[in-house]
Amino acid sequence: MIITGLQCGPTPNVKDLPHIENRLENVYFTGEASKRPNHILSLLAVPTLGASDEDRVALVNLALLSTMVLPKQENTNIKDDHILLANDPRLFNSYPWGRVSFEALCASMKKSGNFIPNHRKGYNLEGFLHPLLAWAYEVVPQFVVQGFTGKSYSAAIPRMLKWSYHNNPGYDILERLIFKNEEVIMIKLLKLQIIYLLLTIFLILI
Repeated sequence: MIITGLQCGPTPNVKDLPHIENRLENVYFTGEASKRPNHILSLLAVPTLGASDEDRVALVNLALLSTMVLPKQENTNIKDDHILLANDPRLFNSYPWGRVSFEALCASMKKSGNFIPNHRKGYNLEGFLHPLLAWAYEVVPQFVVQGFTGKSYSAAIPRMLKWSYHNNPGYDILERLIFKNEEVIMIKLLKLQIIYLLLTIFLILI
């Protein structure tokens, strides 16, 4: 929670939550294709949508969830449970999206065959990826030295707000300046060992 600001408690079963009237699905998601993130973005772009302020907030919540916190491929539908939760702002905002997105990220990192189909050097990852950027900026100072990040707000909480970035370097540049830089590699190994130790202690305590 200190990194993303998202709730990270135990994940409840949506079926065990108080009854929620699924009005949003009945009004805005009447077809299978309508449950895709692009459909929500197109709805929000229509000035004459006629939605109430509450509905617009709910749709924005779903848009942020499906494009940033739990990003979906263009042809992938938003989960029915997520649409159901969006009907109740209190339940939606208190839901442990931090844990859900972290578990999705870990699961996708464990999968084999996640290479991008066009064989570029990279991976298709699910879950909330921005905390990985914040972590990289924290443990690899060369990101700052090379000008890949903007201003650092040292006291910002959650920690994601500490960093801004204005550069989008290609993989070749990152490989030359970061990944194959021996000084950076030694720093990363040391800090990774410390982080691994702290995570191990944390997992034991919980």
